[in-house]
Amino acid sequence: MCRALAQHEELVLLALAQPQRDLSKHVDIRPNEIFTDIWMTASVDRFKPSFKRHFRVSEECYFSWGYPAFQQSVIQQIEDICKKRDIGQIIAFGSDLAGLVRLFGGKKKILLDVCDSVALTLEREMIGETRSGPLARLQKKLMHARWKALEGKIPVWCDQVVTINRMDTETIRKLSGGKTNLSTVPNGVDPALEHSYQEGPCKRKGVAFWGNLSFAPNSDAVGFFYREVYLPYLKPAGIEWCIIGRDPQPWLVDAARQDENIRLTGFVKDLRALLIEYPIMVNPMRIGSGMKNKVLEAYAIGLAVVSTPLGMESIEGAAAGENYMEAESSARFFEAILALLDKEEMRLSILRAARDLVLKKYTWEIVGSQWVDLVNRI
Repeated sequence: MCRALAQHEELVLLALAQPQRDLSKHVDIRPNEIFTDIWMTASVDRFKPSFKRHFRVSEECYFSWGYPAFQQSVIQQIEDICKKRDIGQIIAFGSDLAGLVRLFGGKKKILLDVCDSVALTLEREMIGETRSGPLARLQKKLMHARWKALEGKIPVWCDQVVTINRMDTETIRKLSGGKTNLSTVPNGVDPALEHSYQEGPCKRKGVAFWGNLSFAPNSDAVGFFYREVYLPYLKPAGIEWCIIGRDPQPWLVDAARQDENIRLTGFVKDLRALLIEYPIMVNPMRIGSGMKNKVLEAYAIGLAVVSTPLGMESIEGAAAGENYMEAESSARFFEAILALLDKEEMRLSILRAARDLVLKKYTWEIVGSQWVDLVNRI
């Protein structure tokens, strides 16, 4: 998004320092290509927290109540940068920064990129949750109330609020009482994958899943698929399951050690090189919001997708039976996987339709132009 915007605007990046995390190791940013300057805030762990933060009723108060000296230092830094560069427009990424940028409302044009609605994510996590104890459920309800309070206010504070999923946008619209200064701009597919499509025969009789395995929606999806699909259906049928991503839970590491049919790779730098060995990507998402980038990646590379309805809600143009196979139950997952393994013509038809959708709606060039248009409008 920034690369697209940099063709029209001069950009300055201020990154929120994360405790014990080196930004340069996680993000490949070449300042002369995108940003005129890159600044870093002080790390919040350098400031003594206030016990008052535990009594906040809205997440907007996390910094002002919990780390007031940190908040004041960041606000001063923003003011200094804006003055030095004559900046009139601020784009903030993440609703957790709303409590900081709201103070510039009326002075600067503010666009808040929420990405995912945290309130919607928490709401879905709480539905049918039975494994957590009473205290954990109470804590989640409190967190849900705090995020609802915050997300209901951000369209009032900001000139524009944007998410990557229409359901997230609609959630914030309702929480705000019907505010209309909200937009939806999706993610795009990595340009390196955009030209990596392949229809050739696959080396393995198996399915693949990938993502950050410590992320709660991914962790839940992997647990569900292991218990409800892999053990009763795929394992007896001799169908391999490849799981890609950092930070797998201990139970999954143990399961992979004991079962040669589970391939646990950890993080891989070249996703395509590994995925072209597999014909199918499974997307058993049951909670969460936002956008499942893994679906776009599968579409681009040439893996047929079998997904829950929730896993596809953010993909405009997704059509069950046309560019993916829908599965609402464990038995349906197995039936769809078998059908795709056995019927090559059906798999190729789905691959081609999915590829067409990516090129029509989800390249970074297309999505970037939507982003530039949105910024220009405010």
